[in-house]
This record gives sequence, structure tokens and C-alpha cells, in this order.
Amino acid sequence: GNLVKELREAVDAHESAGVNKKWLGQGGSMPSSIRQLDYWSAIEAFELYDSKRLGFLDKPAFYTLLRGLTRKRDYMDEKLSDHIFDEIDINQSGGIDKEEFLGWVFETNNFRLNHLREKLIDMSEEE
Repeated sequence: GNLVKELREAVDAHESAGVNKKWLGQGGSMPSSIRQLDYWSAIEAFELYDSKRLGFLDKPAFYTLLRGLTRKRDYMDEKLSDHIFDEIDINQSGGIDKEEFLGWVFETNNFRLNHLREKLIDMSEEE
């Protein structure tokens, strides 16, 4: 029961720390062409640009994806792309996985945290 409590507190602390952090997915700098994606097209885009089927996008692949999605409707250059990349790559693995990408597209930096929270709920129900 203690582990569950500790994990829950860690999740809450992480969320409140992230609330005031300005990042590119918030505050109007999200390209509108990306805001318009629905869940399935976001996954489709990710899989299309993850051409090596690695399960993540590196910086060049992410830039190609952004250029493909924004198609001159929104301003996008490599510097901005890299900046967004660094913001999304929460675990700093040097690659953006599907969860991180979806979390950015749908402006929930908590995508992964929600998975964790669901696991916590399951764990505490089993007690």
C-alpha cells in the first residue's frame, strides 16, 4: 500500500511542477495544423514518419514529420523543430516515442502520467 501512496504523490508533484512551465505545446505556439489532428491521424502520422519502425522519432524524423504536417500553413524551421523536440522528449532519450508525441499533440504532458494513474487505481483496487 505504501508504494502506491508514494507513486501517487510523485505523480501529483510532477503535475503541479509542470503546470506553470511554459512549453511550446501551450500558449498559442502549437501549429494549428497539428492542433487539428485527431487521435487516429496523430498515430498514423507518427507511424508514417517512424519509417524505420524504431518506435520513436529522432530529431531529423521529427522535423520531417512537422514539415509534412504543417505543409507551409504554419511556420516551421529546423531550429524551432529541435526546440519543440527537446520540450517533448520528457525522458531525454533523444527520441520521441508515441506517448510523448500524443501527449504533445493533445497538450497533455500527462499522457504517461495518466497511464501511471490508471495502473495505480488498478493496484489500489487489488489491495
